[in-house]
Amino acid sequence: MGKNILFVGVAYYPNVGYGGPIRAMRSYGLGLTSLGHKVTIYCSNLVNHQHKKRMADYTVEAKRDGMRIVYMNTDLCLSAGLTISLDLLRYLRREISSYDAVHLCGPRNFFVSMAGVYARKYRIPYFIHPMGSISYAKSKVALKFIWDILFGRRFIYGAKYIAESTDEQVKDLLAFGIPKSKIAVVPWSPDPALVCFQVQRGRFREKIGVSLDDKVILFLGRIHRKKRLDLVIRALGCLGQANVRLVVVGHDDDGSLEHLKTLVAELKLEKQVIWAGPIHSPESAMAYRDADVFVLISQLESAPMALLEACSMGVPVLISDHTGMSEMIHNRAGLVVEMTPEAVASGLSVLTQNEKLCRQYAIGGQELIAQNFSAEVVGSKLTSLYE
Repeated sequence: MGKNILFVGVAYYPNVGYGGPIRAMRSYGLGLTSLGHKVTIYCSNLVNHQHKKRMADYTVEAKRDGMRIVYMNTDLCLSAGLTISLDLLRYLRREISSYDAVHLCGPRNFFVSMAGVYARKYRIPYFIHPMGSISYAKSKVALKFIWDILFGRRFIYGAKYIAESTDEQVKDLLAFGIPKSKIAVVPWSPDPALVCFQVQRGRFREKIGVSLDDKVILFLGRIHRKKRLDLVIRALGCLGQANVRLVVVGHDDDGSLEHLKTLVAELKLEKQVIWAGPIHSPESAMAYRDADVFVLISQLESAPMALLEACSMGVPVLISDHTGMSEMIHNRAGLVVEMTPEAVASGLSVLTQNEKLCRQYAIGGQELIAQNFSAEVVGSKLTSLYE
């Protein structure tokens, strides 16, 4: 018999500016609904917390991806963590007892904290997915510390399980003091609509003015300092291959775009670096289909969705040794390199010149996704966790 599961996060599709938690909820929700479970998502109606733009001036209910989505009216937004909705409290009081389990995406914000409070009150088992942010060492240390003083670690320790996407993230949970017996690893799954998206190969290249004879190095994701696109740009300069194009698909998340454009101009790479702007799933399938290599030289990543998507689309990948999935990827779906321009250039040189190796990595990446990251695999792991 299917279970009735509630997910709670700050935002959900189509409001993609909030990044990881949105993708996680969709990935998990699709996995659960594929096995016959009923899924509801509570989130804010904010389109972008930086600009305070709302979908509407009231709470909106909708059906999306086979799930019920409740976009709560936002009464106050000071930050992603301090996004306040009184309607959320009303819905929790009215509906919380009807759910078999509550899954919270992110440990420190108003939405998940209030859902945790009501789950504890009504004795509904709840599960927390911190999204790699449990540690004080990563970012926003003062805010995390203050939040834990206000709400207490009891909220985190009261969860049935703390779930993360990779084994690497488990180290942070253990360091925080979470017992190993309460930790579960549940991976994400890439959007299945990507593979099914119908688009002719070469359409994206035509759109951005890139020849079919050129080699396309694709970066897809938010443009942020931690993604270290500067290293990729410098590596492109070291590479010295005029037919190689770096195509950047994504939005400027922290104001670093101008700095990157200045760097491109200094290295005289304007003809080789193309800023394509943001494209979201499933339309992003166009970019993956026309890419020769996917690159992600980030200084801090756990299980990035774009990497999973690239593998599912059969694109060989080049990632940094700071990526959580590096052991799974290396010499199966692509290459893992150190975070230096020279190492990145060396990796790009191999992948742009060895077609046989790239075909091998393309097949290996798709097999990796099918065996470890499909919607059914993810749904089964969650079901076992809830039971």
